[in-house]
Amino acid sequence: MIRALDTLSFALCLLGWLLLGVYGTWKETAPFWLGAPLFWAAALLGIFSLHWGMRGRLSRSCMVSVLVFTGYIMWRALKSDVAYLARQDVVFGATAFIGWILTAVRYERPRHRFALIVVWSLLILGNLAMGLYQLNVNPASNALSFLSWLREDLSWLADYKRDYLDAEFGGFFPNSNHLCGFMELTAFILLALTVFGRVHSFVKVLCGLIFVAASVCVALSTSRGGALAFGMGIAAFAALAWLLRLLRKRQLQGKQSARLWPVVALSALALIVGSVAWHQLETKFGEGRVFNNLNGRSELWSRAFEQWEAAPILGTGARSFEYYEPSFRHMGTAWITWSETDIDAIFAHNDWLQTLADYGLIGLAFAVAVFAIHCWKGFSFLLRDSRESATSSGALFTDHRGAIVLGSLCGMIAFAIHCMADFQMHIGVNAVLAASVLGLMANPGQPDDDLETVTGEIPSSDRRIRVPAVLLAAIPAGILLWSFPLWAAGDLKFKKGLGLLSGRIEGLEQCIKAAGLMQGAVQADPLHFDAWFYWGYADTAAAQFLGVSPVFLRKSIERFKAAHELYPQNPNISASIGRTLDDLGQREEAEEWFRKALRWGDGSRLIHLYFADHLMVTGRYQEAIEHYTAVLHKQGDWKREYANKRLQRCIELLRKMREKERQEKEKQKTPPSSPPP
Repeated sequence: MIRALDTLSFALCLLGWLLLGVYGTWKETAPFWLGAPLFWAAALLGIFSLHWGMRGRLSRSCMVSVLVFTGYIMWRALKSDVAYLARQDVVFGATAFIGWILTAVRYERPRHRFALIVVWSLLILGNLAMGLYQLNVNPASNALSFLSWLREDLSWLADYKRDYLDAEFGGFFPNSNHLCGFMELTAFILLALTVFGRVHSFVKVLCGLIFVAASVCVALSTSRGGALAFGMGIAAFAALAWLLRLLRKRQLQGKQSARLWPVVALSALALIVGSVAWHQLETKFGEGRVFNNLNGRSELWSRAFEQWEAAPILGTGARSFEYYEPSFRHMGTAWITWSETDIDAIFAHNDWLQTLADYGLIGLAFAVAVFAIHCWKGFSFLLRDSRESATSSGALFTDHRGAIVLGSLCGMIAFAIHCMADFQMHIGVNAVLAASVLGLMANPGQPDDDLETVTGEIPSSDRRIRVPAVLLAAIPAGILLWSFPLWAAGDLKFKKGLGLLSGRIEGLEQCIKAAGLMQGAVQADPLHFDAWFYWGYADTAAAQFLGVSPVFLRKSIERFKAAHELYPQNPNISASIGRTLDDLGQREEAEEWFRKALRWGDGSRLIHLYFADHLMVTGRYQEAIEHYTAVLHKQGDWKREYANKRLQRCIELLRKMREKERQEKEKQKTPPSSPPP
């Protein structure tokens, strides 16, 4: 019975990996629900199937660092200002913690480790196939769009569109940067097995070919950070391999020379991948202009630093960058635009800096400690295993474990470098994958069965570490399994409703249907402020089809205010309330909401445009001109024609008003004519 539960638990874990690798590639939690519950179920089954025959060396320091960091994330999430935003860090962080426990504590036998590597290899090949399809057939396609073909009621999944203008080659990922993050964490394990793994030659050839496939994905991705980080990973691999060879040569007192061919082969591969990647980058950005700009990242980093200054020790709360960032921006800020529209920042595009802003110096120190302790333990194992191998064989490592740890170490180094320019840890599958790779270093696993008698040492499991670890993983797994059906239902209905509102609204029936879906979303998940906001938007659109119906407008204000209670610093919500109150003729109350919107969103053209319309209606033409000018001051054609027409109208009305005032003053100055005698 226990063996059956253990097998079922591992099968759920592998299936969860497949689904996460295909659908957990977005920054939203909605597709993440398709695979994460299998991880949680595997963790729960791990309680019943836990046995004491495990034979890996689990590092206590790694275990403690992961527990402390995860606990701190959860505590800061409870203190966050917006529960719905913080929940994403909780869901991704808790699933990553479960992935670490499953890899480091539960699945440490050779067959477990190689099964994981096989699944990751299949995902590499799947990303390559999808990327080539995007490159040659349809750049907007993704795995979710294929699901939408299966059943009509899954058509809402087609709303998950790839922004292929950013990169035509993205694989399962909407963004090529995150595709490269996945490749960094997985590809170097395959490279290490190819070069140093004590496995069958056929397996080595397969691993080498799949590593080449991962390199092709990076080269075609047009991700500057991904190409640089992948190159740094290759450099780290060559340096570590050469160092281990030198130490081995010294230990054998010069009897064995260090081999040069792995370094030469890696250098040649790096040159080929680098040249292809550079050609792709120059095709996209223009010759000589690949690194001319950072796509607004420097401004994002500046806002994150300002946020950190507000709470330097503990941070402002989990996932709070999106919450605080608009208040640090003004109309003079050079900002990211997409389709000539300013983008409200969601992430700082630097996971280390966002950790500092959201979790403070303590959180960053914990994150660095987790990374450093695991890397040191991994490197220590490589040194120890290499020394043991020197006395028993001519290979660099005693068995497969050394190669897997070496690849994991190089992949984490590349990934950590890439995290300095992107938000890799806020992509579900990459967060779980990073934790699992750390787990490979925290516990290299059980030695090969045929080498147990050779080494003469079989590390016994430590119940004082393993039992609490499995139980601690089961707690968040159980909570998430209990809670996610309602959260997933809320996301499902919200996405269906958003699909009806994102395009051209054809009539009242479409608005009513969208409002019904948003109502269902908030009933399932009352914290879903996006659903509350778009429910109000649907009611506003319905009011327009009914000739500005006061009934629907009042309903929309109720929805907007509910969203505002959940997300009080969102300027778009406040501006929508003010605009709706304007439609009802409640000018004074609308003024209060517009002022609140300006306080938190002074850098948004949309807020200035709405407020300028309000000022124009109330006859304050001079103030309206200033805000219309602010909208036109920003680059891009977004609403430029509309704002320019309104500006000219304001200037004309202001001129007429001043002319009228001048005439009235002249009348007052002119003495009345004397009556005739």
